[in-house]
Amino acid sequence: MVVIRFAKAVKNNPKKSIAGAIVLAWFGKWAEKRYIAHLFRRAECQTAVKLGQKSLHELQDAKRVTVLLNPAANGGKANALYEKYAAPILHLAGYDVHLVKLNYEGEAKKLMSVVNNDIDMIICAGGDGTLSEIVTGLMRRPDSNWKKIPIGIIPLGKKNTMCKRLIQNADHDKQPHFICSAASAITRSIQTPVDVMKIDGSTGKTVYAVSSISWGTYSDLQDRIKKFWFLGPLKSYIPFVLSLLKSDPTKPRTFSISYTDPEVVPISLEENCVENSSGLSVSSLLSKIFYRFWPWKSKSEPLIEQTAELIEENWNDLPKTSIEFFAQANKHLNSEGREKASIQVQLESNNVSYTDFVTHGPFIFQKGDHPFVNTDSDFEVDKLKLSSQLSDNYEQHISIDNDRYEAMDLSVQLVPNCINMICSK
Repeated sequence: MVVIRFAKAVKNNPKKSIAGAIVLAWFGKWAEKRYIAHLFRRAECQTAVKLGQKSLHELQDAKRVTVLLNPAANGGKANALYEKYAAPILHLAGYDVHLVKLNYEGEAKKLMSVVNNDIDMIICAGGDGTLSEIVTGLMRRPDSNWKKIPIGIIPLGKKNTMCKRLIQNADHDKQPHFICSAASAITRSIQTPVDVMKIDGSTGKTVYAVSSISWGTYSDLQDRIKKFWFLGPLKSYIPFVLSLLKSDPTKPRTFSISYTDPEVVPISLEENCVENSSGLSVSSLLSKIFYRFWPWKSKSEPLIEQTAELIEENWNDLPKTSIEFFAQANKHLNSEGREKASIQVQLESNNVSYTDFVTHGPFIFQKGDHPFVNTDSDFEVDKLKLSSQLSDNYEQHISIDNDRYEAMDLSVQLVPNCINMICSK
């Protein structure tokens, strides 16, 4: 009888029945995602428990890690994501966690200038901007003792470009899985050397980046998408459509590019990922022992540096017109290795139709990748000087590690294998 009554109610109320079916299907899909995320987190926590139960030497302390958490990342969801998916894994693995919540922009830079060198790891719990601040704060320090401290990432931002390159065995589209995988990689302490881009602007301040630099129409319009948050899925398209009504956004800009060719990476600097619970790479430890008993070997290093300074650099000039300039470092992390340390430079073609501009433009930076519609130039550099004619009609910006800066002339230099970061393999 109940089934018959239900069938009649559905038949007599088709609109309500369809609406109810849609809501029920959405709720079922949402519950399934939450349940799968719960199972994945549980499995990672069980693995972390095994690591935490390992006995330590009586003179050995638990690993001390400093977590810099940006609560404003990912629309204010970062704190809840960290406490639910990352914090349990770190604590169960036996880590002594010191959590610092960032309150304002630039605070991470100040904290890194005074952070103690006796900690075992620095963890960036935020997005690409938070990581850029941490790296910039460390690179500005006058001492070099911090270089033995590895940096781990908990991907709490929206793009997480650098973390995607380091944590490759994770489902990047499902953030709970991504966060748990990154936290588990931190507990395994596998490290890899990472390049840093030193960026000097006309303002005199030096900024350091590990991911990318972009300058052009796509970058300018991406910053306006969040203003149309109330339009839901359509918010990504609105800035690109409105730009067509005001002017021709596909009109190319003239970039003045000067660069030097990439240099061969010295074998001594090119290290593979090494799993080491002490937080120090095996090659670093062997080098210290070697130079302890053969100190004369290190006397030749200053001569190498002096000789390198005497070599005259050959600069290549490349005036180019494009609607978007893009440069990225550490692209080699997605491959098996490299022979040269370089920054990859790409320029978008001038022949971009209005249809491609509106349909593909909003999604170029969406997931931290940069798939151009039609790449015009693609080359590798070691040092780079970049300038473009600024317009008085509208404000232009440069995106450095997905953070916005005022447009200006830039001088970029690659510092290879400068810091150690946690990777998945």
